Amino acid sequence: MPTRKLLREKIQTVYRTQDRCAYNIGISNGTLSRIINCTADPTDKQMEVLCRFLALTAKEVNKKDA
Repeated sequence: MPTRKLLREKIQTVYRTQDRCAYNIGISNGTLSRIINCTADPTDKQMEVLCRFLALTAKEVNKKDA
C-alpha cells in the first residue's frame, strides 16, 4: 500500500507525533492519517497549510512511495 513517507518523516521531525501536527495545523488527525496513507488527497487549503508548516513543496507533500 502506498504511503507518503516523506510527509510522515517530516511530521515526525517537526512535531514528533501525528496528533500534535494535526492539532497545530488545524486539521483532524483522521484527515491527516488519510492523507499520509494515500486514501485521500489534501484539499488546496490543506496543501497550503501542510507546505507552510512543514516547509515542503506541494510536490513533496504529494510524493507517494510504494
